[in-house]
Amino acid sequence: MFATLERAKQYLDITINDYDDVITFYIEASTDIVQNYINRHITLRTTAYSVAGNNKQLLKVNTFPLKTINSVLVDSVDVTSECSIDTDSLLYIYREDGFNRNFTSMPFDLTGYSGSYFTGGSYKKAYPKRDIALNITGGYILPTESLSDFPEDIQTVVLRLVKLIFTNSSIEKSISGENYSGQNYSYSKNYRDEVTPVELSDFDEKVLNKYREVV
Repeated sequence: MFATLERAKQYLDITINDYDDVITFYIEASTDIVQNYINRHITLRTTAYSVAGNNKQLLKVNTFPLKTINSVLVDSVDVTSECSIDTDSLLYIYREDGFNRNFTSMPFDLTGYSGSYFTGGSYKKAYPKRDIALNITGGYILPTESLSDFPEDIQTVVLRLVKLIFTNSSIEKSISGENYSGQNYSYSKNYRDEVTPVELSDFDEKVLNKYREVV
């Protein structure tokens, strides 16, 4: 989750524990809204995968922000010492010699396709080789974990969404009085059916855009 239960209860000005499961569910729903908008993996993880080169000095990775380059192999040759994190973006690996795009030839039954060529009496097509093996660590530590470095502005957006959902629910209507302690509250609907559609504000989108995957 992109915000803690404790922060959400403080934001909602609720001190009782009766609705912790409800609030947690709303945090999860709000987190999904934000994650879908960002459309990029931003939580801490280590990942290993292979990509093709791009004939450039910067190679984009699949996690933001990039924190550690564990290893880079180009056609099975270790070039990790030649690589560094692009500090301007925290999304690219920099290598002065670049990342050449190499191709492999595969038999291709049909002719007339772009990228096809004729050789040795048979038609083949050139495909980029995924000859660059990456092992990287990136992303933020979630607010629910120790030593969290999760951005405060994303947490604030999530908390605002939680409040929007909560204040439109029958739960909020039932506990809207001044004194919450020692009271038994009830509501007519299952809270899991009460996630009222909410929209990110223009300000929310402005905050999230710096973390968003741009296609």
